[in-house]
Amino acid sequence: MTQMKDRTRTIQPALTAPRRNNYYYAKMMDVLHFEMEQRYGQEMRWLGNRLTVGSGVLCGLDVAVKDGALWVGPGAAIDPLGREILVPVATAIDLAALEDPCGERPGIPSSDSDAGDGDGGRTLTLSVCYRECLTDHAPVLVTDCQTSDPCAAGTVVETFRFAVEEGLPERSAPGLCARCGARLFPKGPVDGPGSVTGVELEVVGTILLDGSPTAVAASPDGRVVVVLNEREQPAIHVVNVETLAYETLSPRDVASTVGGVSFAPDGGPALVTSATGVAVVDVSGARPQLVAALLPDKRYGRCAAARGGALLFAIDLQSGQVDCIDVAGKKVAGTLDAKRAARDVAVSGDGRWLHVTCGQHDRSLRFPVADLARSIDLGGFQAVDQMPGALALRRQGTGWEPFVARRAELRMVQAAGARELTLDAVDSRAIAFTSDGALLYLASARSLMAERRDELVVYDAAGLVELTRLPTGVVPSSVAIVPGRVRAFVTNLEGQSVTVVDGRVIRDQPGPFDRRRALCECTSGPCPPPVGCCVPLAAIRVDQGGRIVRVDPCAVRRRLYSNEVLLDLILCLAEHMDECCGRRPGPDPDPPNDPDPPDDPDPPDDPDPPDPPDDPDPPDPPDPPDGPLPGRDGPSVPGTRPRRGARR
Repeated sequence: MTQMKDRTRTIQPALTAPRRNNYYYAKMMDVLHFEMEQRYGQEMRWLGNRLTVGSGVLCGLDVAVKDGALWVGPGAAIDPLGREILVPVATAIDLAALEDPCGERPGIPSSDSDAGDGDGGRTLTLSVCYRECLTDHAPVLVTDCQTSDPCAAGTVVETFRFAVEEGLPERSAPGLCARCGARLFPKGPVDGPGSVTGVELEVVGTILLDGSPTAVAASPDGRVVVVLNEREQPAIHVVNVETLAYETLSPRDVASTVGGVSFAPDGGPALVTSATGVAVVDVSGARPQLVAALLPDKRYGRCAAARGGALLFAIDLQSGQVDCIDVAGKKVAGTLDAKRAARDVAVSGDGRWLHVTCGQHDRSLRFPVADLARSIDLGGFQAVDQMPGALALRRQGTGWEPFVARRAELRMVQAAGARELTLDAVDSRAIAFTSDGALLYLASARSLMAERRDELVVYDAAGLVELTRLPTGVVPSSVAIVPGRVRAFVTNLEGQSVTVVDGRVIRDQPGPFDRRRALCECTSGPCPPPVGCCVPLAAIRVDQGGRIVRVDPCAVRRRLYSNEVLLDLILCLAEHMDECCGRRPGPDPDPPNDPDPPDDPDPPDDPDPPDPPDDPDPPDPPDPPDGPLPGRDGPSVPGTRPRRGARR
């Protein structure tokens, strides 16, 4: 058996400029240049795999238990760095003494690990990893000054190894449907391009709540909104956007006073801040559930989530700084300097930028989420004010513009620079933009002598032209707009209610919805970094004795499908849509050419000749079937077919 030794290489996942040989006559070719030639082809191929195909199992690699042993069948995969992994033969795996093809034993975690369940069993994840091994050693006839080994390997074998880890891998980031579904397939009529000339909005509902509704946030898929209700025992209400029915949670992990609620732009759980830290609420199921509570010794105010809910930016009310919270790790990963006077936070819709306002000038600070050590000061209001302003980000093309509203003042930072203006007859408490950045909603609570004016004021965001005013409950405190729609929910702090507004936008040049543009804007952003270096194959359940109880490949496996399989899936979907929704009835087929009926014999008392042969009488029509005929005697009913054996 040929001896093989492992060769480890550092792969740079970041994007770097490729380097390749430039040949000229009599160029000296040494090891460095030959390796450069190989590396260029490999790394460009791996980069293409990573960014176009993705990571997962291409085919095979079935995991099963045979005769008490764990077997992995032959197959192929691509790892998160884009490297191809080929397993040419079925391989038996001994979990107690796992040995890879290079002859090493990575080992298996001990049974006293913390990942065990109450029954003593454990869940393991089996993965396959890329491995390079050196073989075919031969004597080195000529050495350089730094070579002391008389032999060197002449061949690199691109092989594989198996790895076993405790528990299941972390849940991947939300997919395209969770991130962009509401924008790509908005509910209700969709207006096309053209400037906004007006709106037709009205109050379509009021949700009565016992307490003081303080904050609200809409889920990225547009299915629910989450309302925070300040009362003796704060409550979390999860409201169905369509029916306005709601479920209520009153967890002890959320204490007065409540701070804020936020969803990451790309999906994930609702994150709630309060005087006792952070609560994580899963709203993906039929009923909402409190799944975690963290940092109970912290007092947090307003917040903004990113990265599928794995990262939360929350204002620490004790220090005035912004904590970067690792939600999965249940810890503060870092702190952003907000001059000890943070007022509001917001994350851009693409998840790339964090904006923070701070100080009595409401200065705007912008941080790249990928590099929070850098920040840009975008300035603030010229005048100071004790009342904190409300922050919102407006999509403009592929960029984001911060808007800060404070009383009757509005400050924005656009491509042409920063500017301030004064709005008529408002006292702003909260602002929000529609997903396309066309409309600005401003919640205003204004006192005029003995009269109150609590309103939702809607502006054309491009020219800041007021379009309409709608009444709300007493002291509107926050507003959330459903992604991809104009439907909005306004919490009324002293009105014990939530006002629901809906309608449509009127544009001067209505046209078809540009879904291609919406997809481009929704998917824009930096190249995704690779996560890990192995490909999960199966979740394995073992008992206390180490015996395999269950193997579940689909729990962790990620499949990569060929174009042929994807085409078959599309055709299968089309067939089932026809069965479900019914085909539209086509034109009636031409009737068959029946032979001319025979002429009736002349009656003896009728001297008239028979009808001429070129104009025969048509045959009597057949008796009509019971019930209407589709397309003739009555409307067709899509999706209905007669039962076998039923009378037609």
